[in-house]
Amino acid sequence: MKQYKIKTGKGELNSTSGNHLCGLLLEDHAQRILPSNFQPRRSDAISDREILLTQIGLLCNGRTDFNDIDLYRGDEIFMNAFGVKKVASELVFRRRFDDLPPARTHVGLRKLNTELFSSGPFG
Repeated sequence: MKQYKIKTGKGELNSTSGNHLCGLLLEDHAQRILPSNFQPRRSDAISDREILLTQIGLLCNGRTDFNDIDLYRGDEIFMNAFGVKKVASELVFRRRFDDLPPARTHVGLRKLNTELFSSGPFG
């Protein structure tokens, strides 16, 4: 993975300025560690990985409420940064996130966290 140098500057940062950096840090690891779906899904359904990446994206933006997902629906910068093809509606996002199997989700996120911080740019 590339090493990044973060410097202070005089430029103004907008609310989505860190999305690409967060997405770059997650990109390879998330694709390799998180399975596309933890449970069987329709072929046209939003994948479980996308639900998790959307949640990670919300947290990277300081958003902790399911209702905040509507701020990013149709936001191409958010979707491109986190590798999400489609952002679910608040109702679908809440249901799908709650339906994720906790044991498999926690194992996947723990592996992702371990890999990011042991071999990533911070390790």
